[in-house]
Amino acid sequence: MDHPDPKKSVDAGLPDDALVEILSRLPVKALHRSKRVAKGWRDLVDDPLHRSKLPQTLRGFLLLRHEISGRWSQISGSNSGKGCDGGFLDLLPRSVPLQIDPRLTFLTKLPEIQNLTLEDSCNGLLLFEHYPPWELFLEPEYIVCNPIMEQWVAVPTSDSYPVLDSNIYLVFDPAVSPHFHLLQFYSEPCEEDEDEDGIIMVYVYSSETGRWNDSQRDRDKQKEQGELEEWRFRGETPEAFVTAAFVQGMLHVLLSQQQQIVAVDLQGKTRRMIAAPVMMHGKGMWLSGYIFQSQGHLHYILLNSEDEQGHEMSVWVLEDYHTEEWVLKHTVSLLDLFGVVKGRWEYDLVTIHPDCNVVFFHQESKQKLISYNMDSN
Repeated sequence: MDHPDPKKSVDAGLPDDALVEILSRLPVKALHRSKRVAKGWRDLVDDPLHRSKLPQTLRGFLLLRHEISGRWSQISGSNSGKGCDGGFLDLLPRSVPLQIDPRLTFLTKLPEIQNLTLEDSCNGLLLFEHYPPWELFLEPEYIVCNPIMEQWVAVPTSDSYPVLDSNIYLVFDPAVSPHFHLLQFYSEPCEEDEDEDGIIMVYVYSSETGRWNDSQRDRDKQKEQGELEEWRFRGETPEAFVTAAFVQGMLHVLLSQQQQIVAVDLQGKTRRMIAAPVMMHGKGMWLSGYIFQSQGHLHYILLNSEDEQGHEMSVWVLEDYHTEEWVLKHTVSLLDLFGVVKGRWEYDLVTIHPDCNVVFFHQESKQKLISYNMDSN
């Protein structure tokens, strides 16, 4: 019996190297669509050995009002008479510059747009909250847009689901589906007992169906689901102003105490509770924890210090998702990295590159974006 050559791909016997060379000439979107052709193609594109030869998913950073990071960046609409100061920081070499309007005038010129507040972003899509001019003190509405294509869609509101005092996240994976989801976390008061903590509800919007759905409302039924749903009854909402990560087809968010990560599927059901590394290995005066997706794995970046001068960044990766064992990937002193640190928030962690071991920081005093390659120090 003939055995297949491991160097051969699933496509007409072409060697992997030849197929990678062909795929490297595709645009990013077409490359990710090709992953749906066959499992073999998906594995080929996702293989870390080939990633450096293929188009990168991170094109650059969209700067809004000089803010590089921060979930709550504000954009003034046309009615205020002011535009949005900003720009696009392109990370990829191009013969022709990428055409993108950082002022988002295709949105702000609309008469019904008074202002936009950036809530979240995911794989090239932006989620904005806005108040129509005639409803400034009522509940906000949401818009999801593609700033490169200058396309946008208004998310329908629902009288059943509150949007005030809630955390909302955008989920979009173009390699899997052209549709996006919104997951909104809200603490619903307990009507039976005012002294009891409210239950955390997860409301889910699907652009495919155009409807909002909520997670199980029955408290008793949720309690029957066991330990996975217990966090809902402790009043632990996702940590505000902290990143979330879409990994393994689920949204991962840090709970308010930053010691546990909850994984919620696109139906709003809890699938996994993961102890954060600070809970197992934390030391000193830990400052902030952040979670990201990079190279297909969940990453946890911890900024901590043993004293005011000992700031340190440690990067952990969940290499085996099923065993939930964190591996310390990298540690570096921020003093060694940047020199004198002027205040604990002088260097704000922005994100980690989705395809390689590069971390991005925003320097507050100089308004600069700084990259740090963990492989080359």
